[in-house]
Amino acid sequence: MRFLLLLALTAGSLAYGADDSRLRACAKVPADTERLACYDKLAAEVSSRQTTPSPAAPVGPPREFGLPPAPRPVPEEVVKSVTANVTATHRTASGGVIVDLDNGQRWQQLGSADMGLEVGDTVTISRAMLGSFWLAPPNGRGSKVRRLQ
Repeated sequence: MRFLLLLALTAGSLAYGADDSRLRACAKVPADTERLACYDKLAAEVSSRQTTPSPAAPVGPPREFGLPPAPRPVPEEVVKSVTANVTATHRTASGGVIVDLDNGQRWQQLGSADMGLEVGDTVTISRAMLGSFWLAPPNGRGSKVRRLQ
């Protein structure tokens, strides 16, 4: 126990510039209570000398990580979903579907499951988890999609 206390105080005192000879003097005190009082006194001195760390640079939200600090416009209300009619569908080489909507948007299915989409169907594309999007056709067999246009 005596060794661990001495080791801890030595490491702390060296970090904060305490005199090593005072630690050795405390270690030589034969009576336990007096030796402990000596260590307590040194520990109090060391903790009172601790310097406050320099303030770190302010950190913004994670979505702004890596961007230079600049005035940002106030974000507009976030659109949670879009409903539109299918004007055309195209098959991809991987078996997925590209969907053209009457609002001018084009979305690509990220999987290859058959959604059963037909021209004229009303679909809803909504925000999903982790920045992804979900296309929900009338038959309920939706799929993850990404916007192409």
